[in-house]
Amino acid sequence: MLRTGEPQLLTRDRQLDLVEQGEVEIIGSITDESTWLGVPLKTEGRTVGVLAVQSYTKDVQYAEQDKELLAFVGQHVGAALSRARAIEETRQRNAELALINSVQEALAGELDLQAIYDVVGDKIQEVFDAQVVDIGIYDDASRMSPPVLLI
Repeated sequence: MLRTGEPQLLTRDRQLDLVEQGEVEIIGSITDESTWLGVPLKTEGRTVGVLAVQSYTKDVQYAEQDKELLAFVGQHVGAALSRARAIEETRQRNAELALINSVQEALAGELDLQAIYDVVGDKIQEVFDAQVVDIGIYDDASRMSPPVLLI
């Protein structure tokens, strides 16, 4: 399904065929009554995951109607994942901009090199909740980097 991007309704025999072809690996067991139903989770036209259900009993057998319903649900889950990812990317971008702005504000009045290192290190430590921040500066003239500053 990840390769084709299409919903799949698999009987026991089809599951075993896919195992023999090396397409899938069995995790758990397959019974004589097993049916597996899976739909792709798509965001921005690409498959990013799978939503699947499986039955091991004769009492619950999935059909084409179930595949259509799960595909409908999968479309909405994929859209929700896409929105959540976009929100997270926006939050990350906002955090990055806030870091840049706060460093710029702190640097505006500083001319001392060590004070600049301190300000930048403190802001990075605050944003990333880091125990240690390393700042290494390359010296072009000597083609070396001095010892890393631990802040």
